Amino acid sequence: MLLKVGELAKRSGLTVRTLHHFDEIGLLSPSDRSDAGYRLYSRDDVARLHGIQALRHLGLPLKEIGAMLAGDGRALPQIVARQIRALDHEITHATELRSRLVLMMDKLSAGAEPDIADWLASLHMMATYSRYFSADEIKRIVGNWSRVEAEWPALEAEVQQIMAAPACRRPTLPCSRSRTAGWA
Repeated sequence: MLLKVGELAKRSGLTVRTLHHFDEIGLLSPSDRSDAGYRLYSRDDVARLHGIQALRHLGLPLKEIGAMLAGDGRALPQIVARQIRALDHEITHATELRSRLVLMMDKLSAGAEPDIADWLASLHMMATYSRYFSADEIKRIVGNWSRVEAEWPALEAEVQQIMAAPACRRPTLPCSRSRTAGWA
């Protein structure tokens, strides 16, 4: 399946201009062109684009990205692994900031004033966030956390029910797998 530049732009969240720029600088050239001259991108091109975007998200300049991706695509597994590590790091920081803010909210709700160390720690974490995350990314993290937090009591109750049923105690049993399939 080959994608025209407009379709790739729409499905990837990038602009046509960005894809044209990547082509102009030799970072992402389309595999083919239509009879009318339209750029056509293959699965391999999309995989390369993923690598480009993953490395951009990690803060690498386009020249370095080009050098990293030069060759036969063996760098892609390392790029994805690096992106996973970066996301794990982001999740850890988001969880730490959330915990700190919950503690501050609890103090404020109880009529107590958080001390200067609480305020400074939160300021430091927020500065870290603004350096590494866009406002939309922070909204998405907070939004997902609220959803998970809202679903948690029902999930916990379901786990207790599964653990109470002798036929479902082991995670490899069909009963356990069927009841937990939608959790991921």
